[in-house]
Amino acid sequence: MGEVLDYFNSMIQNKITESSTLEYKSQYIGSECEKCNKKDYVWLKSLCAFLNTNDGRILLGLEADKAKLPTNVKWLKITEEELRRRISERIFPKPENNVISISQEANENHNCIFVIDVKKSRKRPFSYNGIFYRRKDDEDLSMNIEEIKRILFEEQVLNLLFREMEENFELAEKIYTGAQQVSVRGLSHELDRMPTVYFSPLKTEAWDIIISKGLIGVLEDNLLELEKTYSRIKRINNLNEVQARSGPGKGPNKFIVDETDNARPPYGNPIHSHIEAEIHLLKADMVKFSKKLREAGYEIKELKC
Repeated sequence: MGEVLDYFNSMIQNKITESSTLEYKSQYIGSECEKCNKKDYVWLKSLCAFLNTNDGRILLGLEADKAKLPTNVKWLKITEEELRRRISERIFPKPENNVISISQEANENHNCIFVIDVKKSRKRPFSYNGIFYRRKDDEDLSMNIEEIKRILFEEQVLNLLFREMEENFELAEKIYTGAQQVSVRGLSHELDRMPTVYFSPLKTEAWDIIISKGLIGVLEDNLLELEKTYSRIKRINNLNEVQARSGPGKGPNKFIVDETDNARPPYGNPIHSHIEAEIHLLKADMVKFSKKLREAGYEIKELKC
């Protein structure tokens, strides 16, 4: 026996029931769909629900009883290529390649059983045969219009947040370069050639929307990292505001470092030195966080120091 068959048999022996993340399907094709007059690929309903709701696993070729307990292995006359073709044809929009993985095992008659692992996708909401599904406990339920709208809004806010992170990283690089220039000039006492450096505040609009709209749940396992990142961003902006108020004619939206501000060697103005240190830590945090998000399937540019 191979690994997939061993796994199926272990589920039967251990009496593992279906759940919010596990579905058993013994059929490849069910009865014809009444609403769309198309063949009903019953396992695709669960796949669609997992894409929209949470990571899940479908054991295709494993029969379950009314109590949702696995009972028998059912070998199917299908191939992985056919499974992927049906996914491409019936699930809309087309899922990313990295959110669905399929393992299979064939018997002596070339019939197969499959383990289909599905990740919650960043392109949601998805529909199967024109119907949007979500996973609740061990069931696949059709979504109402309000649920669909909420998912669309959540994904838009997440995309806005990730674009904001990328913009903040670019701003952080500019601020860090400017702060370093001022430090070098301050150390060498070249006050007659001290540049005027403008530090624009880092952006927090997307984060503020998530907090104010009660959308913390969409951040899932990334909440602590994002809270840490935006706490640092707000500390930097607060330092900017203090610096902006420290001289005549300086507006709250720009941080200006000039000769007067940096006439205290060896490190010039103590506020901009704090900002330089905070920016250095912020960039390092954002680089690590961007890598984690990409590994989780989020569409975010890889940030590099």
